[in-house]
Parts: sequence; structure tokens; C-alpha cells
Amino acid sequence: MHRMIATLLWLLSLSLAMGQHLAQKTTEDSAMVGLENAWNQAELHHDVKAAGTMMADPFVYVDGQGRLLNKAQYLAGIADKSYHEEEIRNEDLKVVMFGDTAIVTSAYTTRGTDQGKPFVHHGRFVDVWVKLNGRWLCVSSQETRMTR
Repeated sequence: MHRMIATLLWLLSLSLAMGQHLAQKTTEDSAMVGLENAWNQAELHHDVKAAGTMMADPFVYVDGQGRLLNKAQYLAGIADKSYHEEEIRNEDLKVVMFGDTAIVTSAYTTRGTDQGKPFVHHGRFVDVWVKLNGRWLCVSSQETRMTR
């Protein structure tokens, strides 16, 4: 009888611990999805200040053509109103946590105009976020364009 009670208590504590871990993971995943959505809004509205607050100072970006950009160069692209995104849609977004580091992958579709000419881009991205001083900041982003 004591063995059965001990086993049940052990299973209960294991279940509670796993539930707490899953709740924490869900909260972290939700935070990452919220940050990715805020990033998209900053790009849509050419909001350099909002985008800049989500990036670490040593930010590295590899664009769809393979060019390497730093934070200032990336933000200059957001400020450029000749490139106007009307829609950014993430699809199949996944978050993998490694302690205070999150890796976010997603497919995306972007629609808009570039110097007055309409475009639709499809691709995938990988964003790396690190929790620094209690805040999630993006340290790296890589984009790959795809044809559909």
C-alpha cells in the first residue's frame, strides 16, 4: 500500500512538473509569436524606432540575395518608402527554445510595391532571439526567397 501511494505521489509530481514546463514553453512561444508580429507591423509602417528596439546592437541580417547587413543598414531599408510592403504573412511559424535563446522559423508571403512596381515574395526565414537583461532581442535574421 505504501509503495502504491509513493508511486502515485511520484507520478503526480512528475505530471505537475511537466505541466509547468509546458505552460512556460507556451508562454515563451506566445512571446516569440508576438515579437514576430510586432516586427512585421514595424516593417509595414516603416517604423524604424519600433524595429530598432527589437534588435540587439550587434544584429546581423542575411537578405534573400545573400547580402550581409548590420543593424543600421537593415533599419535604413525599413525607412526606405520606395519599398512599400502592404502585407506580410507568416505561415507555419515554429519556435524552438534553448534556455534564453529562441530560434524562430517560418514561411512567409510579402506583397507590396518596390519603386512603384508590384511584387509578391515567398520565402522562409530564421530569426535568432536572445533574452538579454530580461528583454528578448533579435541578434540574427536570415531570409531565403522561394519560387512557388
